[in-house]
Amino acid sequence: MTHSISLQELLAKTSGHSLHEAEAALQAIPIEKLETPQPWYVRTLIGFGAWMSSWMLMSFILGINLLVESEAYGVWGILFMILALVQAYRVRSLFFNQFGLSLSLTGQLLFAIGVAEQSQFGDITAPLITLILTNAILLLIYPDRVHRFLSIVFINAALLPLVYKWQLNALIPFFAPILVLIFGAFIHFQPRILAQGKTEWFAPIAAGALVSAMAWVLLSALYVLPELLDDFQFYPNPWITTVAISVLFGIALMERVRTTIDPFPPVIAGLLGALLSVLTLLTLNAPGILLSLLVLWLGKHQGSRFYQGLGITFLCLFIAAFFYGIGTTLWMKSIILCTSGFALLLAQQLLSHLQKQQLHSQLQENQ
Repeated sequence: MTHSISLQELLAKTSGHSLHEAEAALQAIPIEKLETPQPWYVRTLIGFGAWMSSWMLMSFILGINLLVESEAYGVWGILFMILALVQAYRVRSLFFNQFGLSLSLTGQLLFAIGVAEQSQFGDITAPLITLILTNAILLLIYPDRVHRFLSIVFINAALLPLVYKWQLNALIPFFAPILVLIFGAFIHFQPRILAQGKTEWFAPIAAGALVSAMAWVLLSALYVLPELLDDFQFYPNPWITTVAISVLFGIALMERVRTTIDPFPPVIAGLLGALLSVLTLLTLNAPGILLSLLVLWLGKHQGSRFYQGLGITFLCLFIAAFFYGIGTTLWMKSIILCTSGFALLLAQQLLSHLQKQQLHSQLQENQ
């Protein structure tokens, strides 16, 4: 992908040098970095054109070969993935990035179909395991942020039906906290990751883990009548997820508050812990509310509009699914939502009051 250089970066490279050195520094910058970035709508059209052209090309190739031999699905899948890898390392542009992404995703699908046709299981087990292993490998070797993000999402999407098929439903409440922990580790070590220049590698993995955690938690809002599936539960024991996310939320909250408010009164820490405990008890069967609030809070303090928008979107989606579900009475849902909102408003007012006191004391010390 092309990277535009700002005027500030150019001045930083040439400041303190003679005119001859400044000209040499300017010539040392690759010409593609001096190009003006294209508008978003142009980039959108280029990406759409890349996907359409790749689909047409692949449809033409498959239409000729697969009508003759159905065994060619796996071979063409591997070929598409290799071709996507080669062009990803050799050509860096928006069109070819999107073209390679579509090639890779289509190749994964064709390879999984080929494995399913040759499998002895006769069900979805073999292709799903193939998708998990393929994305795990491509996650390490494919040099694209979007592809890394999608690999994490696809791994979790393929793992979900396997968990139900193998009757491991009891493990479902643990997936979301583990993924949130991965995302929290990225936030915690983000300064070190930035210093080492590895953001391109870790940031999409963290984002994919967070989106996957939200997808797992969304299952807790689904309800099936016992008469239909013999007491089948999409999400058994959702309180496990709620308690685990509450613990992670408390650790992140206390660490953040201690760095911004000094000294930090123990009474305030106890009050914040009590409010979080009340919120946890109220949302024991609705872990998505606490997860979305955690994402919103982290997005605000990280200054990330992506995480803020993700938290708001998921909060609205989960509340809608939770409120219109039939697993809980409307009276209990109203109590949970209203009391949770009151607890959040109280915590927000408390933190704002502490920050004002901290700012007032600092101004007095400076005077």
